[in-house]
Amino acid sequence: MNLVRLSSAVLLSLLLAGCLEDSGVREPDTLDCEASTVDCGGACSDLDTDPANCGSCGHACEASEYCSAGGCVGECAAGLSACGQSCRDLVNATAHCGGCDRPCADGFSCVEGTCASMEGTGTGDLRIRVHAAEFNVCGRPIFMNGVNTPWDSWDDFGGGYDATFWSEHYALLHEVGINSSRVWITCSGTVGIDIAEDGTVLGATPAHWEHLDSFFAIAEERQIYVMATLMSFDHFEDGAESSWKAWLASDATIDSYVENYLVPFLERYGGNPYLWSIDLINEPDWVVERGYGTFDRLRAYFARAARAIHENSEVLVTVGMGSPKNSARCPGCQQSISDAQLREAVDDPGVYLDFYSPHYYPWVGREWGNTLHNSPGDSSFPTDRPLMIGEFPAHGTEGHTLTEDLEAALSHGWQGTMPWTSNGVDRNGGFAEVSVAAASFRDAHPALVFPGCP
Repeated sequence: MNLVRLSSAVLLSLLLAGCLEDSGVREPDTLDCEASTVDCGGACSDLDTDPANCGSCGHACEASEYCSAGGCVGECAAGLSACGQSCRDLVNATAHCGGCDRPCADGFSCVEGTCASMEGTGTGDLRIRVHAAEFNVCGRPIFMNGVNTPWDSWDDFGGGYDATFWSEHYALLHEVGINSSRVWITCSGTVGIDIAEDGTVLGATPAHWEHLDSFFAIAEERQIYVMATLMSFDHFEDGAESSWKAWLASDATIDSYVENYLVPFLERYGGNPYLWSIDLINEPDWVVERGYGTFDRLRAYFARAARAIHENSEVLVTVGMGSPKNSARCPGCQQSISDAQLREAVDDPGVYLDFYSPHYYPWVGREWGNTLHNSPGDSSFPTDRPLMIGEFPAHGTEGHTLTEDLEAALSHGWQGTMPWTSNGVDRNGGFAEVSVAAASFRDAHPALVFPGCP
Protein backbone atom coordinates (compact mmCIF):
# COMPACT_ATOMS: atom_id res chain seq x y z
CA MET A 1 0.00 0.00 0.00
CA ASN A 2 2.78 2.44 0.89
CA LEU A 3 4.42 1.78 -2.48
CA VAL A 4 1.10 2.39 -4.23
CA ARG A 5 0.53 5.63 -2.31
CA LEU A 6 4.10 6.75 -3.11
CA SER A 7 3.67 5.98 -6.80
CA SER A 8 0.37 7.86 -6.84
CA ALA A 9 1.98 10.85 -5.15
CA VAL A 10 4.84 10.90 -7.64
CA LEU A 11 2.40 10.64 -10.56
CA LEU A 12 0.29 13.48 -9.15
CA SER A 13 3.33 15.71 -8.72
CA LEU A 14 4.45 15.07 -12.31
CA LEU A 15 0.98 15.87 -13.63
CA LEU A 16 0.84 19.08 -11.62
CA ALA A 17 4.30 20.07 -12.85
CA GLY A 18 3.20 19.50 -16.44
CA CYS A 19 0.05 21.57 -15.91
CA LEU A 20 2.06 24.41 -14.39
CA GLU A 21 4.53 24.32 -17.28
CA ASP A 22 1.75 24.32 -19.90
CA SER A 23 -0.18 27.06 -18.08
CA GLY A 24 2.30 29.70 -19.21
CA VAL A 25 3.94 30.16 -15.80
CA ARG A 26 7.49 30.51 -17.21
CA GLU A 27 10.03 33.12 -18.03
CA PRO A 28 9.49 34.56 -21.53
CA ASP A 29 12.03 33.65 -24.19
CA THR A 30 14.47 36.48 -24.88
CA LEU A 31 16.46 37.25 -28.00
CA ASP A 32 20.22 37.23 -27.99
CA CYS A 33 20.61 40.91 -28.92
CA GLU A 34 23.83 42.80 -29.49
CA ALA A 35 25.24 44.78 -26.59
CA SER A 36 23.83 48.10 -27.80
CA THR A 37 20.28 46.75 -28.25
CA VAL A 38 17.57 45.15 -26.11
CA ASP A 39 14.69 42.75 -26.75
CA CYS A 40 11.49 44.73 -27.25
CA GLY A 41 8.61 42.36 -27.90
CA GLY A 42 10.64 39.85 -29.90
CA ALA A 43 12.77 42.32 -31.86
CA CYS A 44 16.17 43.77 -30.98
CA SER A 45 15.91 47.54 -30.59
CA ASP A 46 18.39 50.36 -30.01
CA LEU A 47 16.62 52.49 -27.41
CA ASP A 48 18.81 55.48 -28.27
CA THR A 49 17.55 55.78 -31.84
CA ASP A 50 14.48 53.55 -32.40
CA PRO A 51 11.44 55.85 -32.80
CA ALA A 52 9.10 52.96 -31.88
CA ASN A 53 11.02 52.22 -28.68
CA CYS A 54 12.69 55.51 -27.79
CA GLY A 55 14.28 55.34 -24.35
CA SER A 56 12.23 52.31 -23.36
CA CYS A 57 10.32 49.50 -25.05
CA GLY A 58 6.96 50.65 -26.34
CA HIS A 59 7.65 54.39 -26.02
CA ALA A 60 6.99 55.69 -29.53
CA CYS A 61 7.79 59.14 -30.86
CA GLU A 62 5.18 61.20 -32.68
CA ALA A 63 5.27 61.18 -36.49
CA SER A 64 6.88 64.63 -36.49
CA GLU A 65 9.58 63.68 -33.97
CA TYR A 66 12.94 61.96 -34.08
CA CYS A 67 14.52 59.60 -31.57
CA SER A 68 17.88 60.88 -30.35
CA ALA A 69 19.86 59.72 -27.31
CA GLY A 70 16.81 57.92 -26.01
CA GLY A 71 14.46 60.90 -26.21
CA CYS A 72 11.92 62.20 -28.73
CA VAL A 73 12.96 65.55 -30.20
CA GLY A 74 11.57 67.97 -32.76
CA GLU A 75 14.82 68.14 -34.73
CA CYS A 76 18.22 66.53 -34.69
CA ALA A 77 21.01 68.28 -32.84
CA ALA A 78 24.03 69.77 -34.59
CA GLY A 79 26.34 67.05 -35.87
CA LEU A 80 23.50 64.56 -36.31
CA SER A 81 21.37 63.88 -39.39
CA ALA A 82 17.82 62.61 -39.78
CA CYS A 83 17.63 59.05 -41.10
CA GLY A 84 13.95 58.29 -41.13
CA GLN A 85 12.83 59.18 -37.58
CA SER A 86 16.25 58.55 -36.08
CA CYS A 87 19.12 60.98 -35.51
CA ARG A 88 22.39 59.51 -36.73
CA ASP A 89 26.06 60.47 -36.67
CA LEU A 90 27.06 60.09 -40.30
CA VAL A 91 30.68 60.97 -39.55
CA ASN A 92 31.47 58.22 -37.06
CA ALA A 93 28.61 55.66 -37.03
CA THR A 94 29.70 52.39 -38.61
CA ALA A 95 26.12 51.54 -39.62
CA HIS A 96 25.55 54.93 -41.29
CA CYS A 97 28.98 55.96 -42.52
CA GLY A 98 28.75 58.96 -44.83
CA GLY A 99 25.02 58.45 -45.39
CA CYS A 100 21.90 56.86 -43.96
CA ASP A 101 21.94 53.05 -44.06
CA ARG A 102 25.42 52.91 -45.58
CA PRO A 103 27.23 50.47 -43.27
CA CYS A 104 30.92 49.61 -43.19
CA ALA A 105 31.88 45.99 -43.66
CA ASP A 106 33.00 43.84 -40.75
CA GLY A 107 36.53 44.78 -39.74
CA PHE A 108 36.15 48.40 -40.86
CA SER A 109 35.36 51.51 -38.82
CA CYS A 110 33.85 54.84 -39.83
CA VAL A 111 36.38 57.66 -39.93
CA GLU A 112 35.11 61.08 -41.01
CA GLY A 113 32.32 59.53 -43.03
CA THR A 114 34.40 56.90 -44.82
CA CYS A 115 35.12 53.26 -44.03
CA ALA A 116 38.70 52.38 -43.20
CA SER A 117 40.58 49.34 -41.90
CA MET A 118 43.62 49.12 -39.67
CA GLU A 119 45.62 48.30 -42.82
CA GLY A 120 44.49 51.51 -44.47
CA THR A 121 42.27 49.92 -47.14
CA GLY A 122 38.74 51.11 -47.63
CA THR A 123 38.40 54.74 -48.63
CA GLY A 124 38.36 55.07 -52.40
CA ASP A 125 39.44 51.44 -52.91
CA LEU A 126 37.30 50.18 -55.78
CA ARG A 127 38.71 46.66 -55.69
CA ILE A 128 36.45 43.96 -54.27
CA ARG A 129 38.13 42.22 -51.35
CA VAL A 130 37.36 39.45 -48.89
CA HIS A 131 37.04 39.84 -45.14
CA ALA A 132 35.36 37.49 -42.67
CA ALA A 133 33.90 35.33 -45.47
CA GLU A 134 32.19 38.34 -47.07
CA PHE A 135 32.88 40.60 -50.04
CA ASN A 136 33.54 44.29 -49.50
CA VAL A 137 34.48 47.29 -51.59
CA CYS A 138 35.86 50.57 -50.20
CA GLY A 139 35.25 49.08 -46.76
CA ARG A 140 31.55 48.50 -47.35
CA PRO A 141 29.71 45.20 -47.83
CA ILE A 142 28.68 44.39 -51.38
CA PHE A 143 26.36 41.71 -52.72
CA MET A 144 27.26 40.63 -56.23
CA ASN A 145 23.92 41.34 -57.91
CA GLY A 146 25.32 39.86 -61.07
CA VAL A 147 24.56 37.97 -64.27
CA ASN A 148 26.22 35.68 -66.73
CA THR A 149 26.94 37.41 -70.02
CA PRO A 150 29.14 34.58 -71.26
CA TRP A 151 29.46 35.73 -74.83
CA ASP A 152 27.81 37.86 -77.48
CA SER A 153 29.31 35.94 -80.38
CA TRP A 154 30.84 32.61 -79.35
CA ASP A 155 34.61 33.16 -79.02
CA ASP A 156 34.29 36.96 -78.95
CA PHE A 157 37.86 37.90 -78.04
CA GLY A 158 39.98 37.34 -81.08
CA GLY A 159 36.86 36.41 -83.06
CA GLY A 160 33.62 38.28 -83.68
CA TYR A 161 33.96 40.87 -80.90
CA ASP A 162 31.47 43.77 -81.08
CA ALA A 163 32.38 46.66 -78.81
CA THR A 164 29.01 48.33 -79.40
CA PHE A 165 27.14 45.33 -78.00
CA TRP A 166 29.22 45.22 -74.82
CA SER A 167 29.03 48.95 -74.23
CA GLU A 168 25.28 49.17 -74.76
CA HIS A 169 24.51 45.96 -72.87
CA TYR A 170 26.64 46.88 -69.87
CA ALA A 171 25.00 50.31 -69.75
CA LEU A 172 21.60 48.59 -69.60
CA LEU A 173 22.79 46.18 -66.92
CA HIS A 174 24.05 48.97 -64.68
CA GLU A 175 20.84 50.92 -65.21
CA VAL A 176 18.69 48.06 -63.87
CA GLY A 177 20.89 47.47 -60.82
CA ILE A 178 23.36 44.82 -61.98
CA ASN A 179 26.87 45.35 -60.68
CA SER A 180 28.77 42.35 -62.08
CA SER A 181 28.99 40.03 -65.06
CA ARG A 182 30.62 36.64 -65.68
CA VAL A 183 32.25 36.48 -69.11
CA TRP A 184 33.98 33.62 -70.94
CA ILE A 185 37.35 34.93 -72.13
CA THR A 186 37.76 31.93 -74.41
CA CYS A 187 34.85 29.64 -75.26
CA SER A 188 36.25 26.77 -77.31
CA GLY A 189 40.02 27.19 -77.23
CA THR A 190 40.16 27.52 -81.00
CA VAL A 191 40.30 31.35 -81.08
CA GLY A 192 42.51 33.85 -79.32
CA ILE A 193 45.10 31.61 -77.67
CA ASP A 194 48.03 30.24 -79.67
CA ILE A 195 48.37 26.59 -78.63
CA ALA A 196 50.52 23.96 -80.35
CA GLU A 197 49.47 20.39 -81.05
CA ASP A 198 51.56 19.15 -78.11
CA GLY A 199 49.69 21.47 -75.74
CA THR A 200 52.37 24.16 -75.42
CA VAL A 201 50.80 27.61 -75.13
CA LEU A 202 52.80 30.21 -77.02
CA GLY A 203 50.71 33.27 -76.17
CA ALA A 204 47.66 35.06 -77.58
CA THR A 205 46.81 36.62 -80.91
CA PRO A 206 47.01 40.40 -81.39
CA ALA A 207 43.26 40.48 -82.02
CA HIS A 208 42.62 38.74 -78.68
CA TRP A 209 44.50 41.42 -76.76
CA GLU A 210 43.02 44.23 -78.82
CA HIS A 211 39.48 43.06 -78.12
CA LEU A 212 40.15 42.52 -74.41
CA ASP A 213 41.71 46.01 -74.14
CA SER A 214 38.45 47.44 -75.45
CA PHE A 215 36.27 45.17 -73.30
CA PHE A 216 37.91 45.92 -69.95
CA ALA A 217 37.86 49.65 -70.70
CA ILE A 218 34.10 49.35 -71.30
CA ALA A 219 33.61 47.41 -68.08
CA GLU A 220 35.40 50.14 -66.12
CA GLU A 221 33.46 52.91 -67.85
CA ARG A 222 30.10 51.20 -67.24
CA GLN A 223 31.11 50.16 -63.69
CA ILE A 224 30.43 46.48 -64.19
CA TYR A 225 32.67 44.14 -62.20
CA VAL A 226 33.86 41.26 -64.41
CA MET A 227 34.37 37.65 -63.38
CA ALA A 228 36.65 36.46 -66.18
CA THR A 229 36.16 32.77 -66.94
CA LEU A 230 39.40 31.78 -68.65
CA MET A 231 38.23 28.54 -70.27
CA SER A 232 35.51 25.88 -70.25
CA PHE A 233 35.16 22.13 -70.48
CA ASP A 234 34.23 22.93 -74.09
CA HIS A 235 37.95 23.34 -74.82
CA PHE A 236 38.25 19.56 -74.56
CA GLU A 237 35.43 18.96 -77.08
CA ASP A 238 35.37 21.70 -79.72
CA GLY A 239 37.93 21.75 -82.52
CA ALA A 240 41.21 21.98 -80.62
CA GLU A 241 40.42 19.24 -78.13
CA SER A 242 43.56 17.19 -78.81
CA SER A 243 45.79 20.17 -78.03
CA TRP A 244 43.97 20.99 -74.79
CA LYS A 245 44.00 17.37 -73.64
CA ALA A 246 47.75 17.33 -74.23
CA TRP A 247 48.02 20.64 -72.38
CA LEU A 248 46.26 19.25 -69.30
CA ALA A 249 48.37 16.11 -69.24
CA SER A 250 51.70 17.84 -68.61
CA ASP A 251 52.96 20.20 -65.89
CA ALA A 252 55.29 21.76 -68.44
CA THR A 253 52.49 22.72 -70.83
CA ILE A 254 50.37 24.06 -67.96
CA ASP A 255 53.38 26.17 -66.98
CA SER A 256 53.58 27.46 -70.56
CA TYR A 257 49.96 28.66 -70.28
CA VAL A 258 50.68 30.43 -66.99
CA GLU A 259 53.89 32.04 -68.21
CA ASN A 260 52.89 32.93 -71.77
CA TYR A 261 49.21 33.74 -71.33
CA LEU A 262 47.98 34.15 -67.75
CA VAL A 263 50.81 36.36 -66.45
CA PRO A 264 50.62 38.69 -69.50
CA PHE A 265 46.83 38.79 -68.98
CA LEU A 266 47.37 39.91 -65.38
CA GLU A 267 50.05 42.43 -66.35
CA ARG A 268 47.64 43.91 -68.84
CA TYR A 269 44.39 43.95 -66.82
CA GLY A 270 45.19 43.09 -63.20
CA GLY A 271 45.41 46.78 -62.25
CA ASN A 272 41.83 47.40 -63.39
CA PRO A 273 39.64 47.01 -60.27
CA TYR A 274 36.70 46.00 -62.46
CA LEU A 275 38.50 42.73 -63.16
CA TRP A 276 37.40 41.60 -59.73
CA SER A 277 37.82 37.83 -60.09
CA ILE A 278 39.07 35.04 -62.32
CA ASP A 279 37.14 31.79 -62.72
CA LEU A 280 39.80 29.31 -63.79
CA ILE A 281 37.45 27.07 -65.79
CA ASN A 282 33.75 26.68 -66.36
CA GLU A 283 32.41 23.41 -64.87
CA PRO A 284 35.55 21.25 -64.81
CA ASP A 285 33.33 18.44 -63.52
CA TRP A 286 32.53 17.54 -67.14
CA VAL A 287 36.20 17.27 -68.04
CA VAL A 288 36.36 14.42 -65.54
CA GLU A 289 32.90 12.93 -66.10
CA ARG A 290 33.49 12.69 -69.86
CA GLY A 291 36.93 11.17 -69.52
CA TYR A 292 39.03 14.08 -70.79
CA GLY A 293 41.17 14.35 -67.67
CA THR A 294 41.28 13.86 -63.91
CA PHE A 295 40.90 16.14 -60.93
CA ASP A 296 44.54 15.52 -60.11
CA ARG A 297 45.50 17.10 -63.43
CA LEU A 298 42.96 19.89 -63.07
CA ARG A 299 44.35 20.69 -59.62
CA ALA A 300 47.82 20.92 -61.17
CA TYR A 301 46.39 23.75 -63.30
CA PHE A 302 44.35 25.34 -60.50
CA ALA A 303 47.33 25.43 -58.16
CA ARG A 304 49.73 26.98 -60.67
CA ALA A 305 47.18 29.50 -61.89
CA ALA A 306 46.10 30.53 -58.36
CA ARG A 307 49.70 31.05 -57.32
CA ALA A 308 50.39 33.21 -60.38
CA ILE A 309 47.27 35.31 -59.88
CA HIS A 310 48.04 35.93 -56.20
CA GLU A 311 51.69 36.72 -56.95
CA ASN A 312 50.93 39.13 -59.79
CA SER A 313 47.69 40.85 -58.80
CA GLU A 314 44.99 41.45 -56.21
CA VAL A 315 42.36 39.72 -58.36
CA LEU A 316 40.29 37.09 -56.55
CA VAL A 317 40.31 33.46 -57.71
CA THR A 318 37.53 30.86 -57.95
CA VAL A 319 36.41 27.82 -59.94
CA GLY A 320 32.86 27.55 -61.30
CA MET A 321 31.98 24.02 -60.22
CA GLY A 322 29.02 22.36 -61.90
CA SER A 323 27.98 19.92 -59.18
CA PRO A 324 27.98 19.72 -55.38
CA LYS A 325 29.28 16.18 -55.91
CA ASN A 326 32.75 17.62 -56.51
CA SER A 327 32.69 20.76 -54.35
CA ALA A 328 30.56 20.12 -51.24
CA ARG A 329 30.78 17.78 -48.26
CA CYS A 330 27.38 16.17 -48.72
CA PRO A 331 26.84 12.39 -48.41
CA GLY A 332 28.37 10.72 -51.44
CA CYS A 333 30.20 13.91 -52.44
CA GLN A 334 33.94 14.49 -52.66
CA GLN A 335 35.21 18.04 -52.42
CA SER A 336 37.93 18.41 -55.04
CA ILE A 337 39.15 22.00 -54.71
CA SER A 338 40.12 22.48 -51.05
CA ASP A 339 43.31 24.39 -50.23
CA ALA A 340 44.90 21.21 -48.89
CA GLN A 341 44.15 19.31 -52.11
CA LEU A 342 45.49 22.12 -54.30
CA ARG A 343 48.68 22.31 -52.26
CA GLU A 344 49.31 18.64 -52.86
CA ALA A 345 49.90 19.74 -56.45
CA VAL A 346 51.95 22.84 -55.58
CA ASP A 347 53.00 23.44 -51.98
CA ASP A 348 52.91 27.23 -51.80
CA PRO A 349 51.01 29.68 -49.53
CA GLY A 350 49.67 31.46 -52.61
CA VAL A 351 47.79 28.34 -53.69
CA TYR A 352 44.17 28.81 -52.62
CA LEU A 353 40.77 29.91 -53.89
CA ASP A 354 39.43 33.19 -52.50
CA PHE A 355 35.79 32.12 -52.76
CA TYR A 356 33.59 29.32 -54.03
CA SER A 357 31.07 29.76 -56.84
CA PRO A 358 28.97 26.58 -57.32
CA HIS A 359 26.37 26.35 -60.08
CA TYR A 360 22.74 25.32 -59.72
CA TYR A 361 20.25 23.77 -62.16
CA PRO A 362 17.12 21.66 -61.56
CA TRP A 363 19.04 18.37 -61.81
CA VAL A 364 21.15 19.54 -58.86
CA GLY A 365 17.98 20.28 -56.89
CA ARG A 366 16.58 16.81 -57.44
CA GLU A 367 19.66 15.31 -55.81
CA TRP A 368 20.81 17.89 -53.27
CA GLY A 369 18.00 20.45 -52.83
CA ASN A 370 17.59 24.02 -54.05
CA THR A 371 20.90 25.69 -53.26
CA LEU A 372 19.55 29.25 -53.37
CA HIS A 373 16.89 28.44 -50.78
CA ASN A 374 19.31 26.85 -48.33
CA SER A 375 22.31 28.30 -46.54
CA PRO A 376 25.79 27.34 -47.78
CA GLY A 377 26.28 25.34 -44.59
CA ASP A 378 22.97 23.52 -44.95
CA SER A 379 24.01 22.73 -48.52
CA SER A 380 27.22 21.14 -47.13
CA PHE A 381 29.59 23.69 -48.65
CA PRO A 382 32.62 24.85 -46.65
CA THR A 383 31.87 28.22 -45.05
CA ASP A 384 35.37 29.52 -44.32
CA ARG A 385 35.24 31.92 -47.28
CA PRO A 386 32.56 33.69 -49.35
CA LEU A 387 30.18 31.61 -51.44
CA MET A 388 28.08 32.83 -54.35
CA ILE A 389 25.95 31.12 -56.97
CA GLY A 390 27.92 31.32 -60.22
CA GLU A 391 25.14 30.04 -62.52
CA PHE A 392 21.44 29.23 -62.25
CA PRO A 393 18.47 29.71 -64.60
CA ALA A 394 17.52 33.32 -65.26
CA HIS A 395 13.85 32.33 -65.48
CA GLY A 396 14.01 31.30 -61.83
CA THR A 397 14.44 28.02 -60.01
CA GLU A 398 11.64 25.47 -59.78
CA GLY A 399 8.59 26.96 -58.02
CA HIS A 400 10.17 30.40 -57.62
CA THR A 401 10.52 33.64 -59.54
CA LEU A 402 13.98 35.06 -60.08
CA THR A 403 13.10 37.90 -57.70
CA GLU A 404 12.32 35.35 -55.00
CA ASP A 405 15.56 33.49 -55.73
CA LEU A 406 17.70 36.60 -55.24
CA GLU A 407 16.06 37.49 -51.94
CA ALA A 408 16.36 33.90 -50.73
CA ALA A 409 20.05 33.78 -51.58
CA LEU A 410 20.72 36.94 -49.59
CA SER A 411 18.68 35.83 -46.59
CA HIS A 412 20.48 32.46 -46.52
CA GLY A 413 23.94 33.98 -46.47
CA TRP A 414 25.12 33.70 -50.08
CA GLN A 415 27.35 36.61 -51.13
CA GLY A 416 26.11 36.96 -54.69
CA THR A 417 24.15 35.47 -57.58
CA MET A 418 24.75 35.30 -61.33
CA PRO A 419 21.70 34.10 -63.29
CA TRP A 420 22.33 32.49 -66.67
CA THR A 421 22.08 34.73 -68.78
CA SER A 422 21.56 38.47 -69.31
CA ASN A 423 21.44 38.18 -73.09
CA GLY A 424 19.43 35.00 -73.64
CA VAL A 425 22.03 32.72 -75.18
CA ASP A 426 19.77 29.69 -74.58
CA ARG A 427 16.37 28.76 -73.13
CA ASN A 428 17.22 29.58 -69.49
CA GLY A 429 16.02 33.18 -69.68
CA GLY A 430 17.44 36.56 -70.54
CA PHE A 431 17.27 40.30 -70.02
CA ALA A 432 13.50 40.41 -69.60
CA GLU A 433 13.79 38.26 -66.47
CA VAL A 434 17.04 39.55 -64.99
CA SER A 435 16.17 43.22 -65.44
CA VAL A 436 13.01 42.95 -63.34
CA ALA A 437 14.60 40.87 -60.59
CA ALA A 438 17.84 42.88 -60.42
CA ALA A 439 15.99 46.19 -60.23
CA SER A 440 13.74 44.86 -57.47
CA PHE A 441 16.76 43.65 -55.51
CA ARG A 442 18.60 46.96 -55.97
CA ASP A 443 15.57 48.94 -54.81
CA ALA A 444 15.28 46.74 -51.70
CA HIS A 445 19.02 46.77 -50.91
CA PRO A 446 20.59 49.81 -52.59
CA ALA A 447 23.64 50.08 -50.32
CA LEU A 448 24.50 46.40 -50.85
CA VAL A 449 24.37 46.64 -54.65
CA PHE A 450 26.01 50.05 -55.17
CA PRO A 451 27.80 50.87 -51.90
CA GLY A 452 28.61 54.37 -53.10
CA CYS A 453 32.39 54.44 -52.95
CA PRO A 454 33.91 57.94 -53.11
